[in-house]
Amino acid sequence: MFRRALTSKHTKAKGRSYLIKSKLKSLSLYTKTILMIITITLIINLVAFSRSFCDFYTKHIYHHIANVISRVTGILPFNLGEIMMYLVMIMAVIMIVALLALLIVLLVRRLAAVYNKKSIGLFYKKFRHCVAVYMKVILATLVVTALIYTLNWFIPFRGSGAQVVADMNVEATSGESTKANENMSGDHGVDTSDEREYTTEDLFSLRAILINNINSLAEQVDRDENGYIKQDENMYEEVVKAMEGLSDIYPILDGYYPKVKLAYCSDILDFMGIGGYTYPYTMEVTINKYTTYMDYGPLVAHEMAHHKGFYAERDANFISFLAGTNSDSRLLAYSSYRYILSYVTDECYTAANEMYNKDPEGTLEFLNKQPELSDRVKLDDQHNIEEYQKNYEANVNKALEENVSQAAESVADVGWDTQADLLEEKNYDGVVLMLLKYYFP
Repeated sequence: MFRRALTSKHTKAKGRSYLIKSKLKSLSLYTKTILMIITITLIINLVAFSRSFCDFYTKHIYHHIANVISRVTGILPFNLGEIMMYLVMIMAVIMIVALLALLIVLLVRRLAAVYNKKSIGLFYKKFRHCVAVYMKVILATLVVTALIYTLNWFIPFRGSGAQVVADMNVEATSGESTKANENMSGDHGVDTSDEREYTTEDLFSLRAILINNINSLAEQVDRDENGYIKQDENMYEEVVKAMEGLSDIYPILDGYYPKVKLAYCSDILDFMGIGGYTYPYTMEVTINKYTTYMDYGPLVAHEMAHHKGFYAERDANFISFLAGTNSDSRLLAYSSYRYILSYVTDECYTAANEMYNKDPEGTLEFLNKQPELSDRVKLDDQHNIEEYQKNYEANVNKALEENVSQAAESVADVGWDTQADLLEEKNYDGVVLMLLKYYFP
């Protein structure tokens, strides 16, 4: 009796296994391919919760993928990534229209069945087949998109990034900083679990260092007869050189850098307060056409850091700052200090408000002792704003400005707030903590 029971269970198990194999064999090539890609994507995403795996992938695999793709797309004189985004939006609209049309045709078919109109039923079948094929295309696009996004963005983002603690000697009078010393690791990321507590005094000391360097460099940059800063036509090359200069610290910063492309949708980006983006599917570095020459260097360095695998915004800001301020170009160093100062100043305002609520008089006395930007720097800032406004007024699409700008700004505000909530320490403000670790290890 016992042997018969075992035999019966074994037979049933073999039967189920045979049934599963038969069903798998009966699946179409399309279905098998989709299931395989989904499985691979899920497995990779699960493995990507291991930071060590993400670091290994970014250091040894990702940069090869990025280089190959960007070399190919770099040949194209147009912005392929942006065009792809437009095509995706068009496909989404077509899908919605097709589904609505299918629903209408279905209702008409039901009515036609009452009056025995076979021609409408035949049309419905053909139309349903077309919609089904289109939905398969949409599904395949989504599945492949998820896989590429995982490989080209999610895994590098999950890694250690630019977590480096270093000593830095700052010559406040000369405005020049030395290269980070040998305390910096040559590996891609350093464990910073033993974090010290930073005080409000540390934060304002950081601001003072930045301001002193900015004021000093403002006297060193090349200017024309009117006192305006001379534009550097070779700024792209200076940025690449500065980024490669950090390759001893971050080896993945060595190698190929793609050319920068201008966004066709610069107006929308400008409304949303976005200076540029790096498209992970085409590895194209794209910036807003309204970017001024003073902001060009640190912005391009920021996007190049993304391209090299530093996708967390705090990391890209830190790499951009580190490259720019150690550059041989005084203009790039000057603009890099100016670029990062806003993040530190925002944190100082927050800290000052908290101090003022506790001790108004002491806070005002403390703030009065803090260094300020020189008049020359303020004039440079004013000229930079005027240059932007002149470029904007000459090129902005007035129709978009009137009808889209407010909505785009609102969407952007929600996006930035959501990013800050979801990413927490990996948001833009996180660079201030990295700077504190960098200057006060």
